[in-house]
Amino acid sequence: MKRVLFTAIIAIALEVPSVFCCTVVEIAAPVELPRNFRVALTHSAKPLQMTLSILDYESGKLIRQVATNAEGIAEIRNLKPGMYRITSPVSDYVIKVTAKRGTGDLHIEARFDRAPIEVTAVSGIITDATGAVMPGATVVLERMDASHSPAAVGTSDASGSILLNSEDGEYVLRVSRKGFQTAVVPLRIIRTGRPGFTLTLQVANCMQSSDGFTIKLKE
Repeated sequence: MKRVLFTAIIAIALEVPSVFCCTVVEIAAPVELPRNFRVALTHSAKPLQMTLSILDYESGKLIRQVATNAEGIAEIRNLKPGMYRITSPVSDYVIKVTAKRGTGDLHIEARFDRAPIEVTAVSGIITDATGAVMPGATVVLERMDASHSPAAVGTSDASGSILLNSEDGEYVLRVSRKGFQTAVVPLRIIRTGRPGFTLTLQVANCMQSSDGFTIKLKE
């Protein structure tokens, strides 16, 4: 699993509805949450649909797996008090669950540290885990600026193919489709890069350990 850096924003409201607004939490310190809480997983403030694994902090034993929905939200209910790690393809976070009543919200804003893939153009094929081509996937090429503004937007065609036109430079490619985990791929468009790729998406409720997608570059 790739390690990531991220900022977590926590709001805990006991016995009343929760809201996302409060303290910026230091990465090194575990966050205290009640037994019922909601996780919001985003990248550059956009929701990520991925599988979350809850592990016992000491033993590493898998306790539970849940999938965030299209809005990047997952509900965690009746988790016993103790120390846990919440991991996903883009995050690894330590929490402390207390016996307090009420609900809480955990917002994880993930940032990738993986090296960008180098391609000559955003040209590829989107498939599912069986190898079947996937039409209708939404593809957004985002600039590496503060707002991650879109440089190009498109949809995979009937053959699962995508082709986005953009200038050379560094970007983030975001690929999503209903029922599948979101793929977020750093890439660099450069003349010496590979001519294209095949990107395979995993289903949204896949509870196997994975990055949520795989990518194979063309020779």
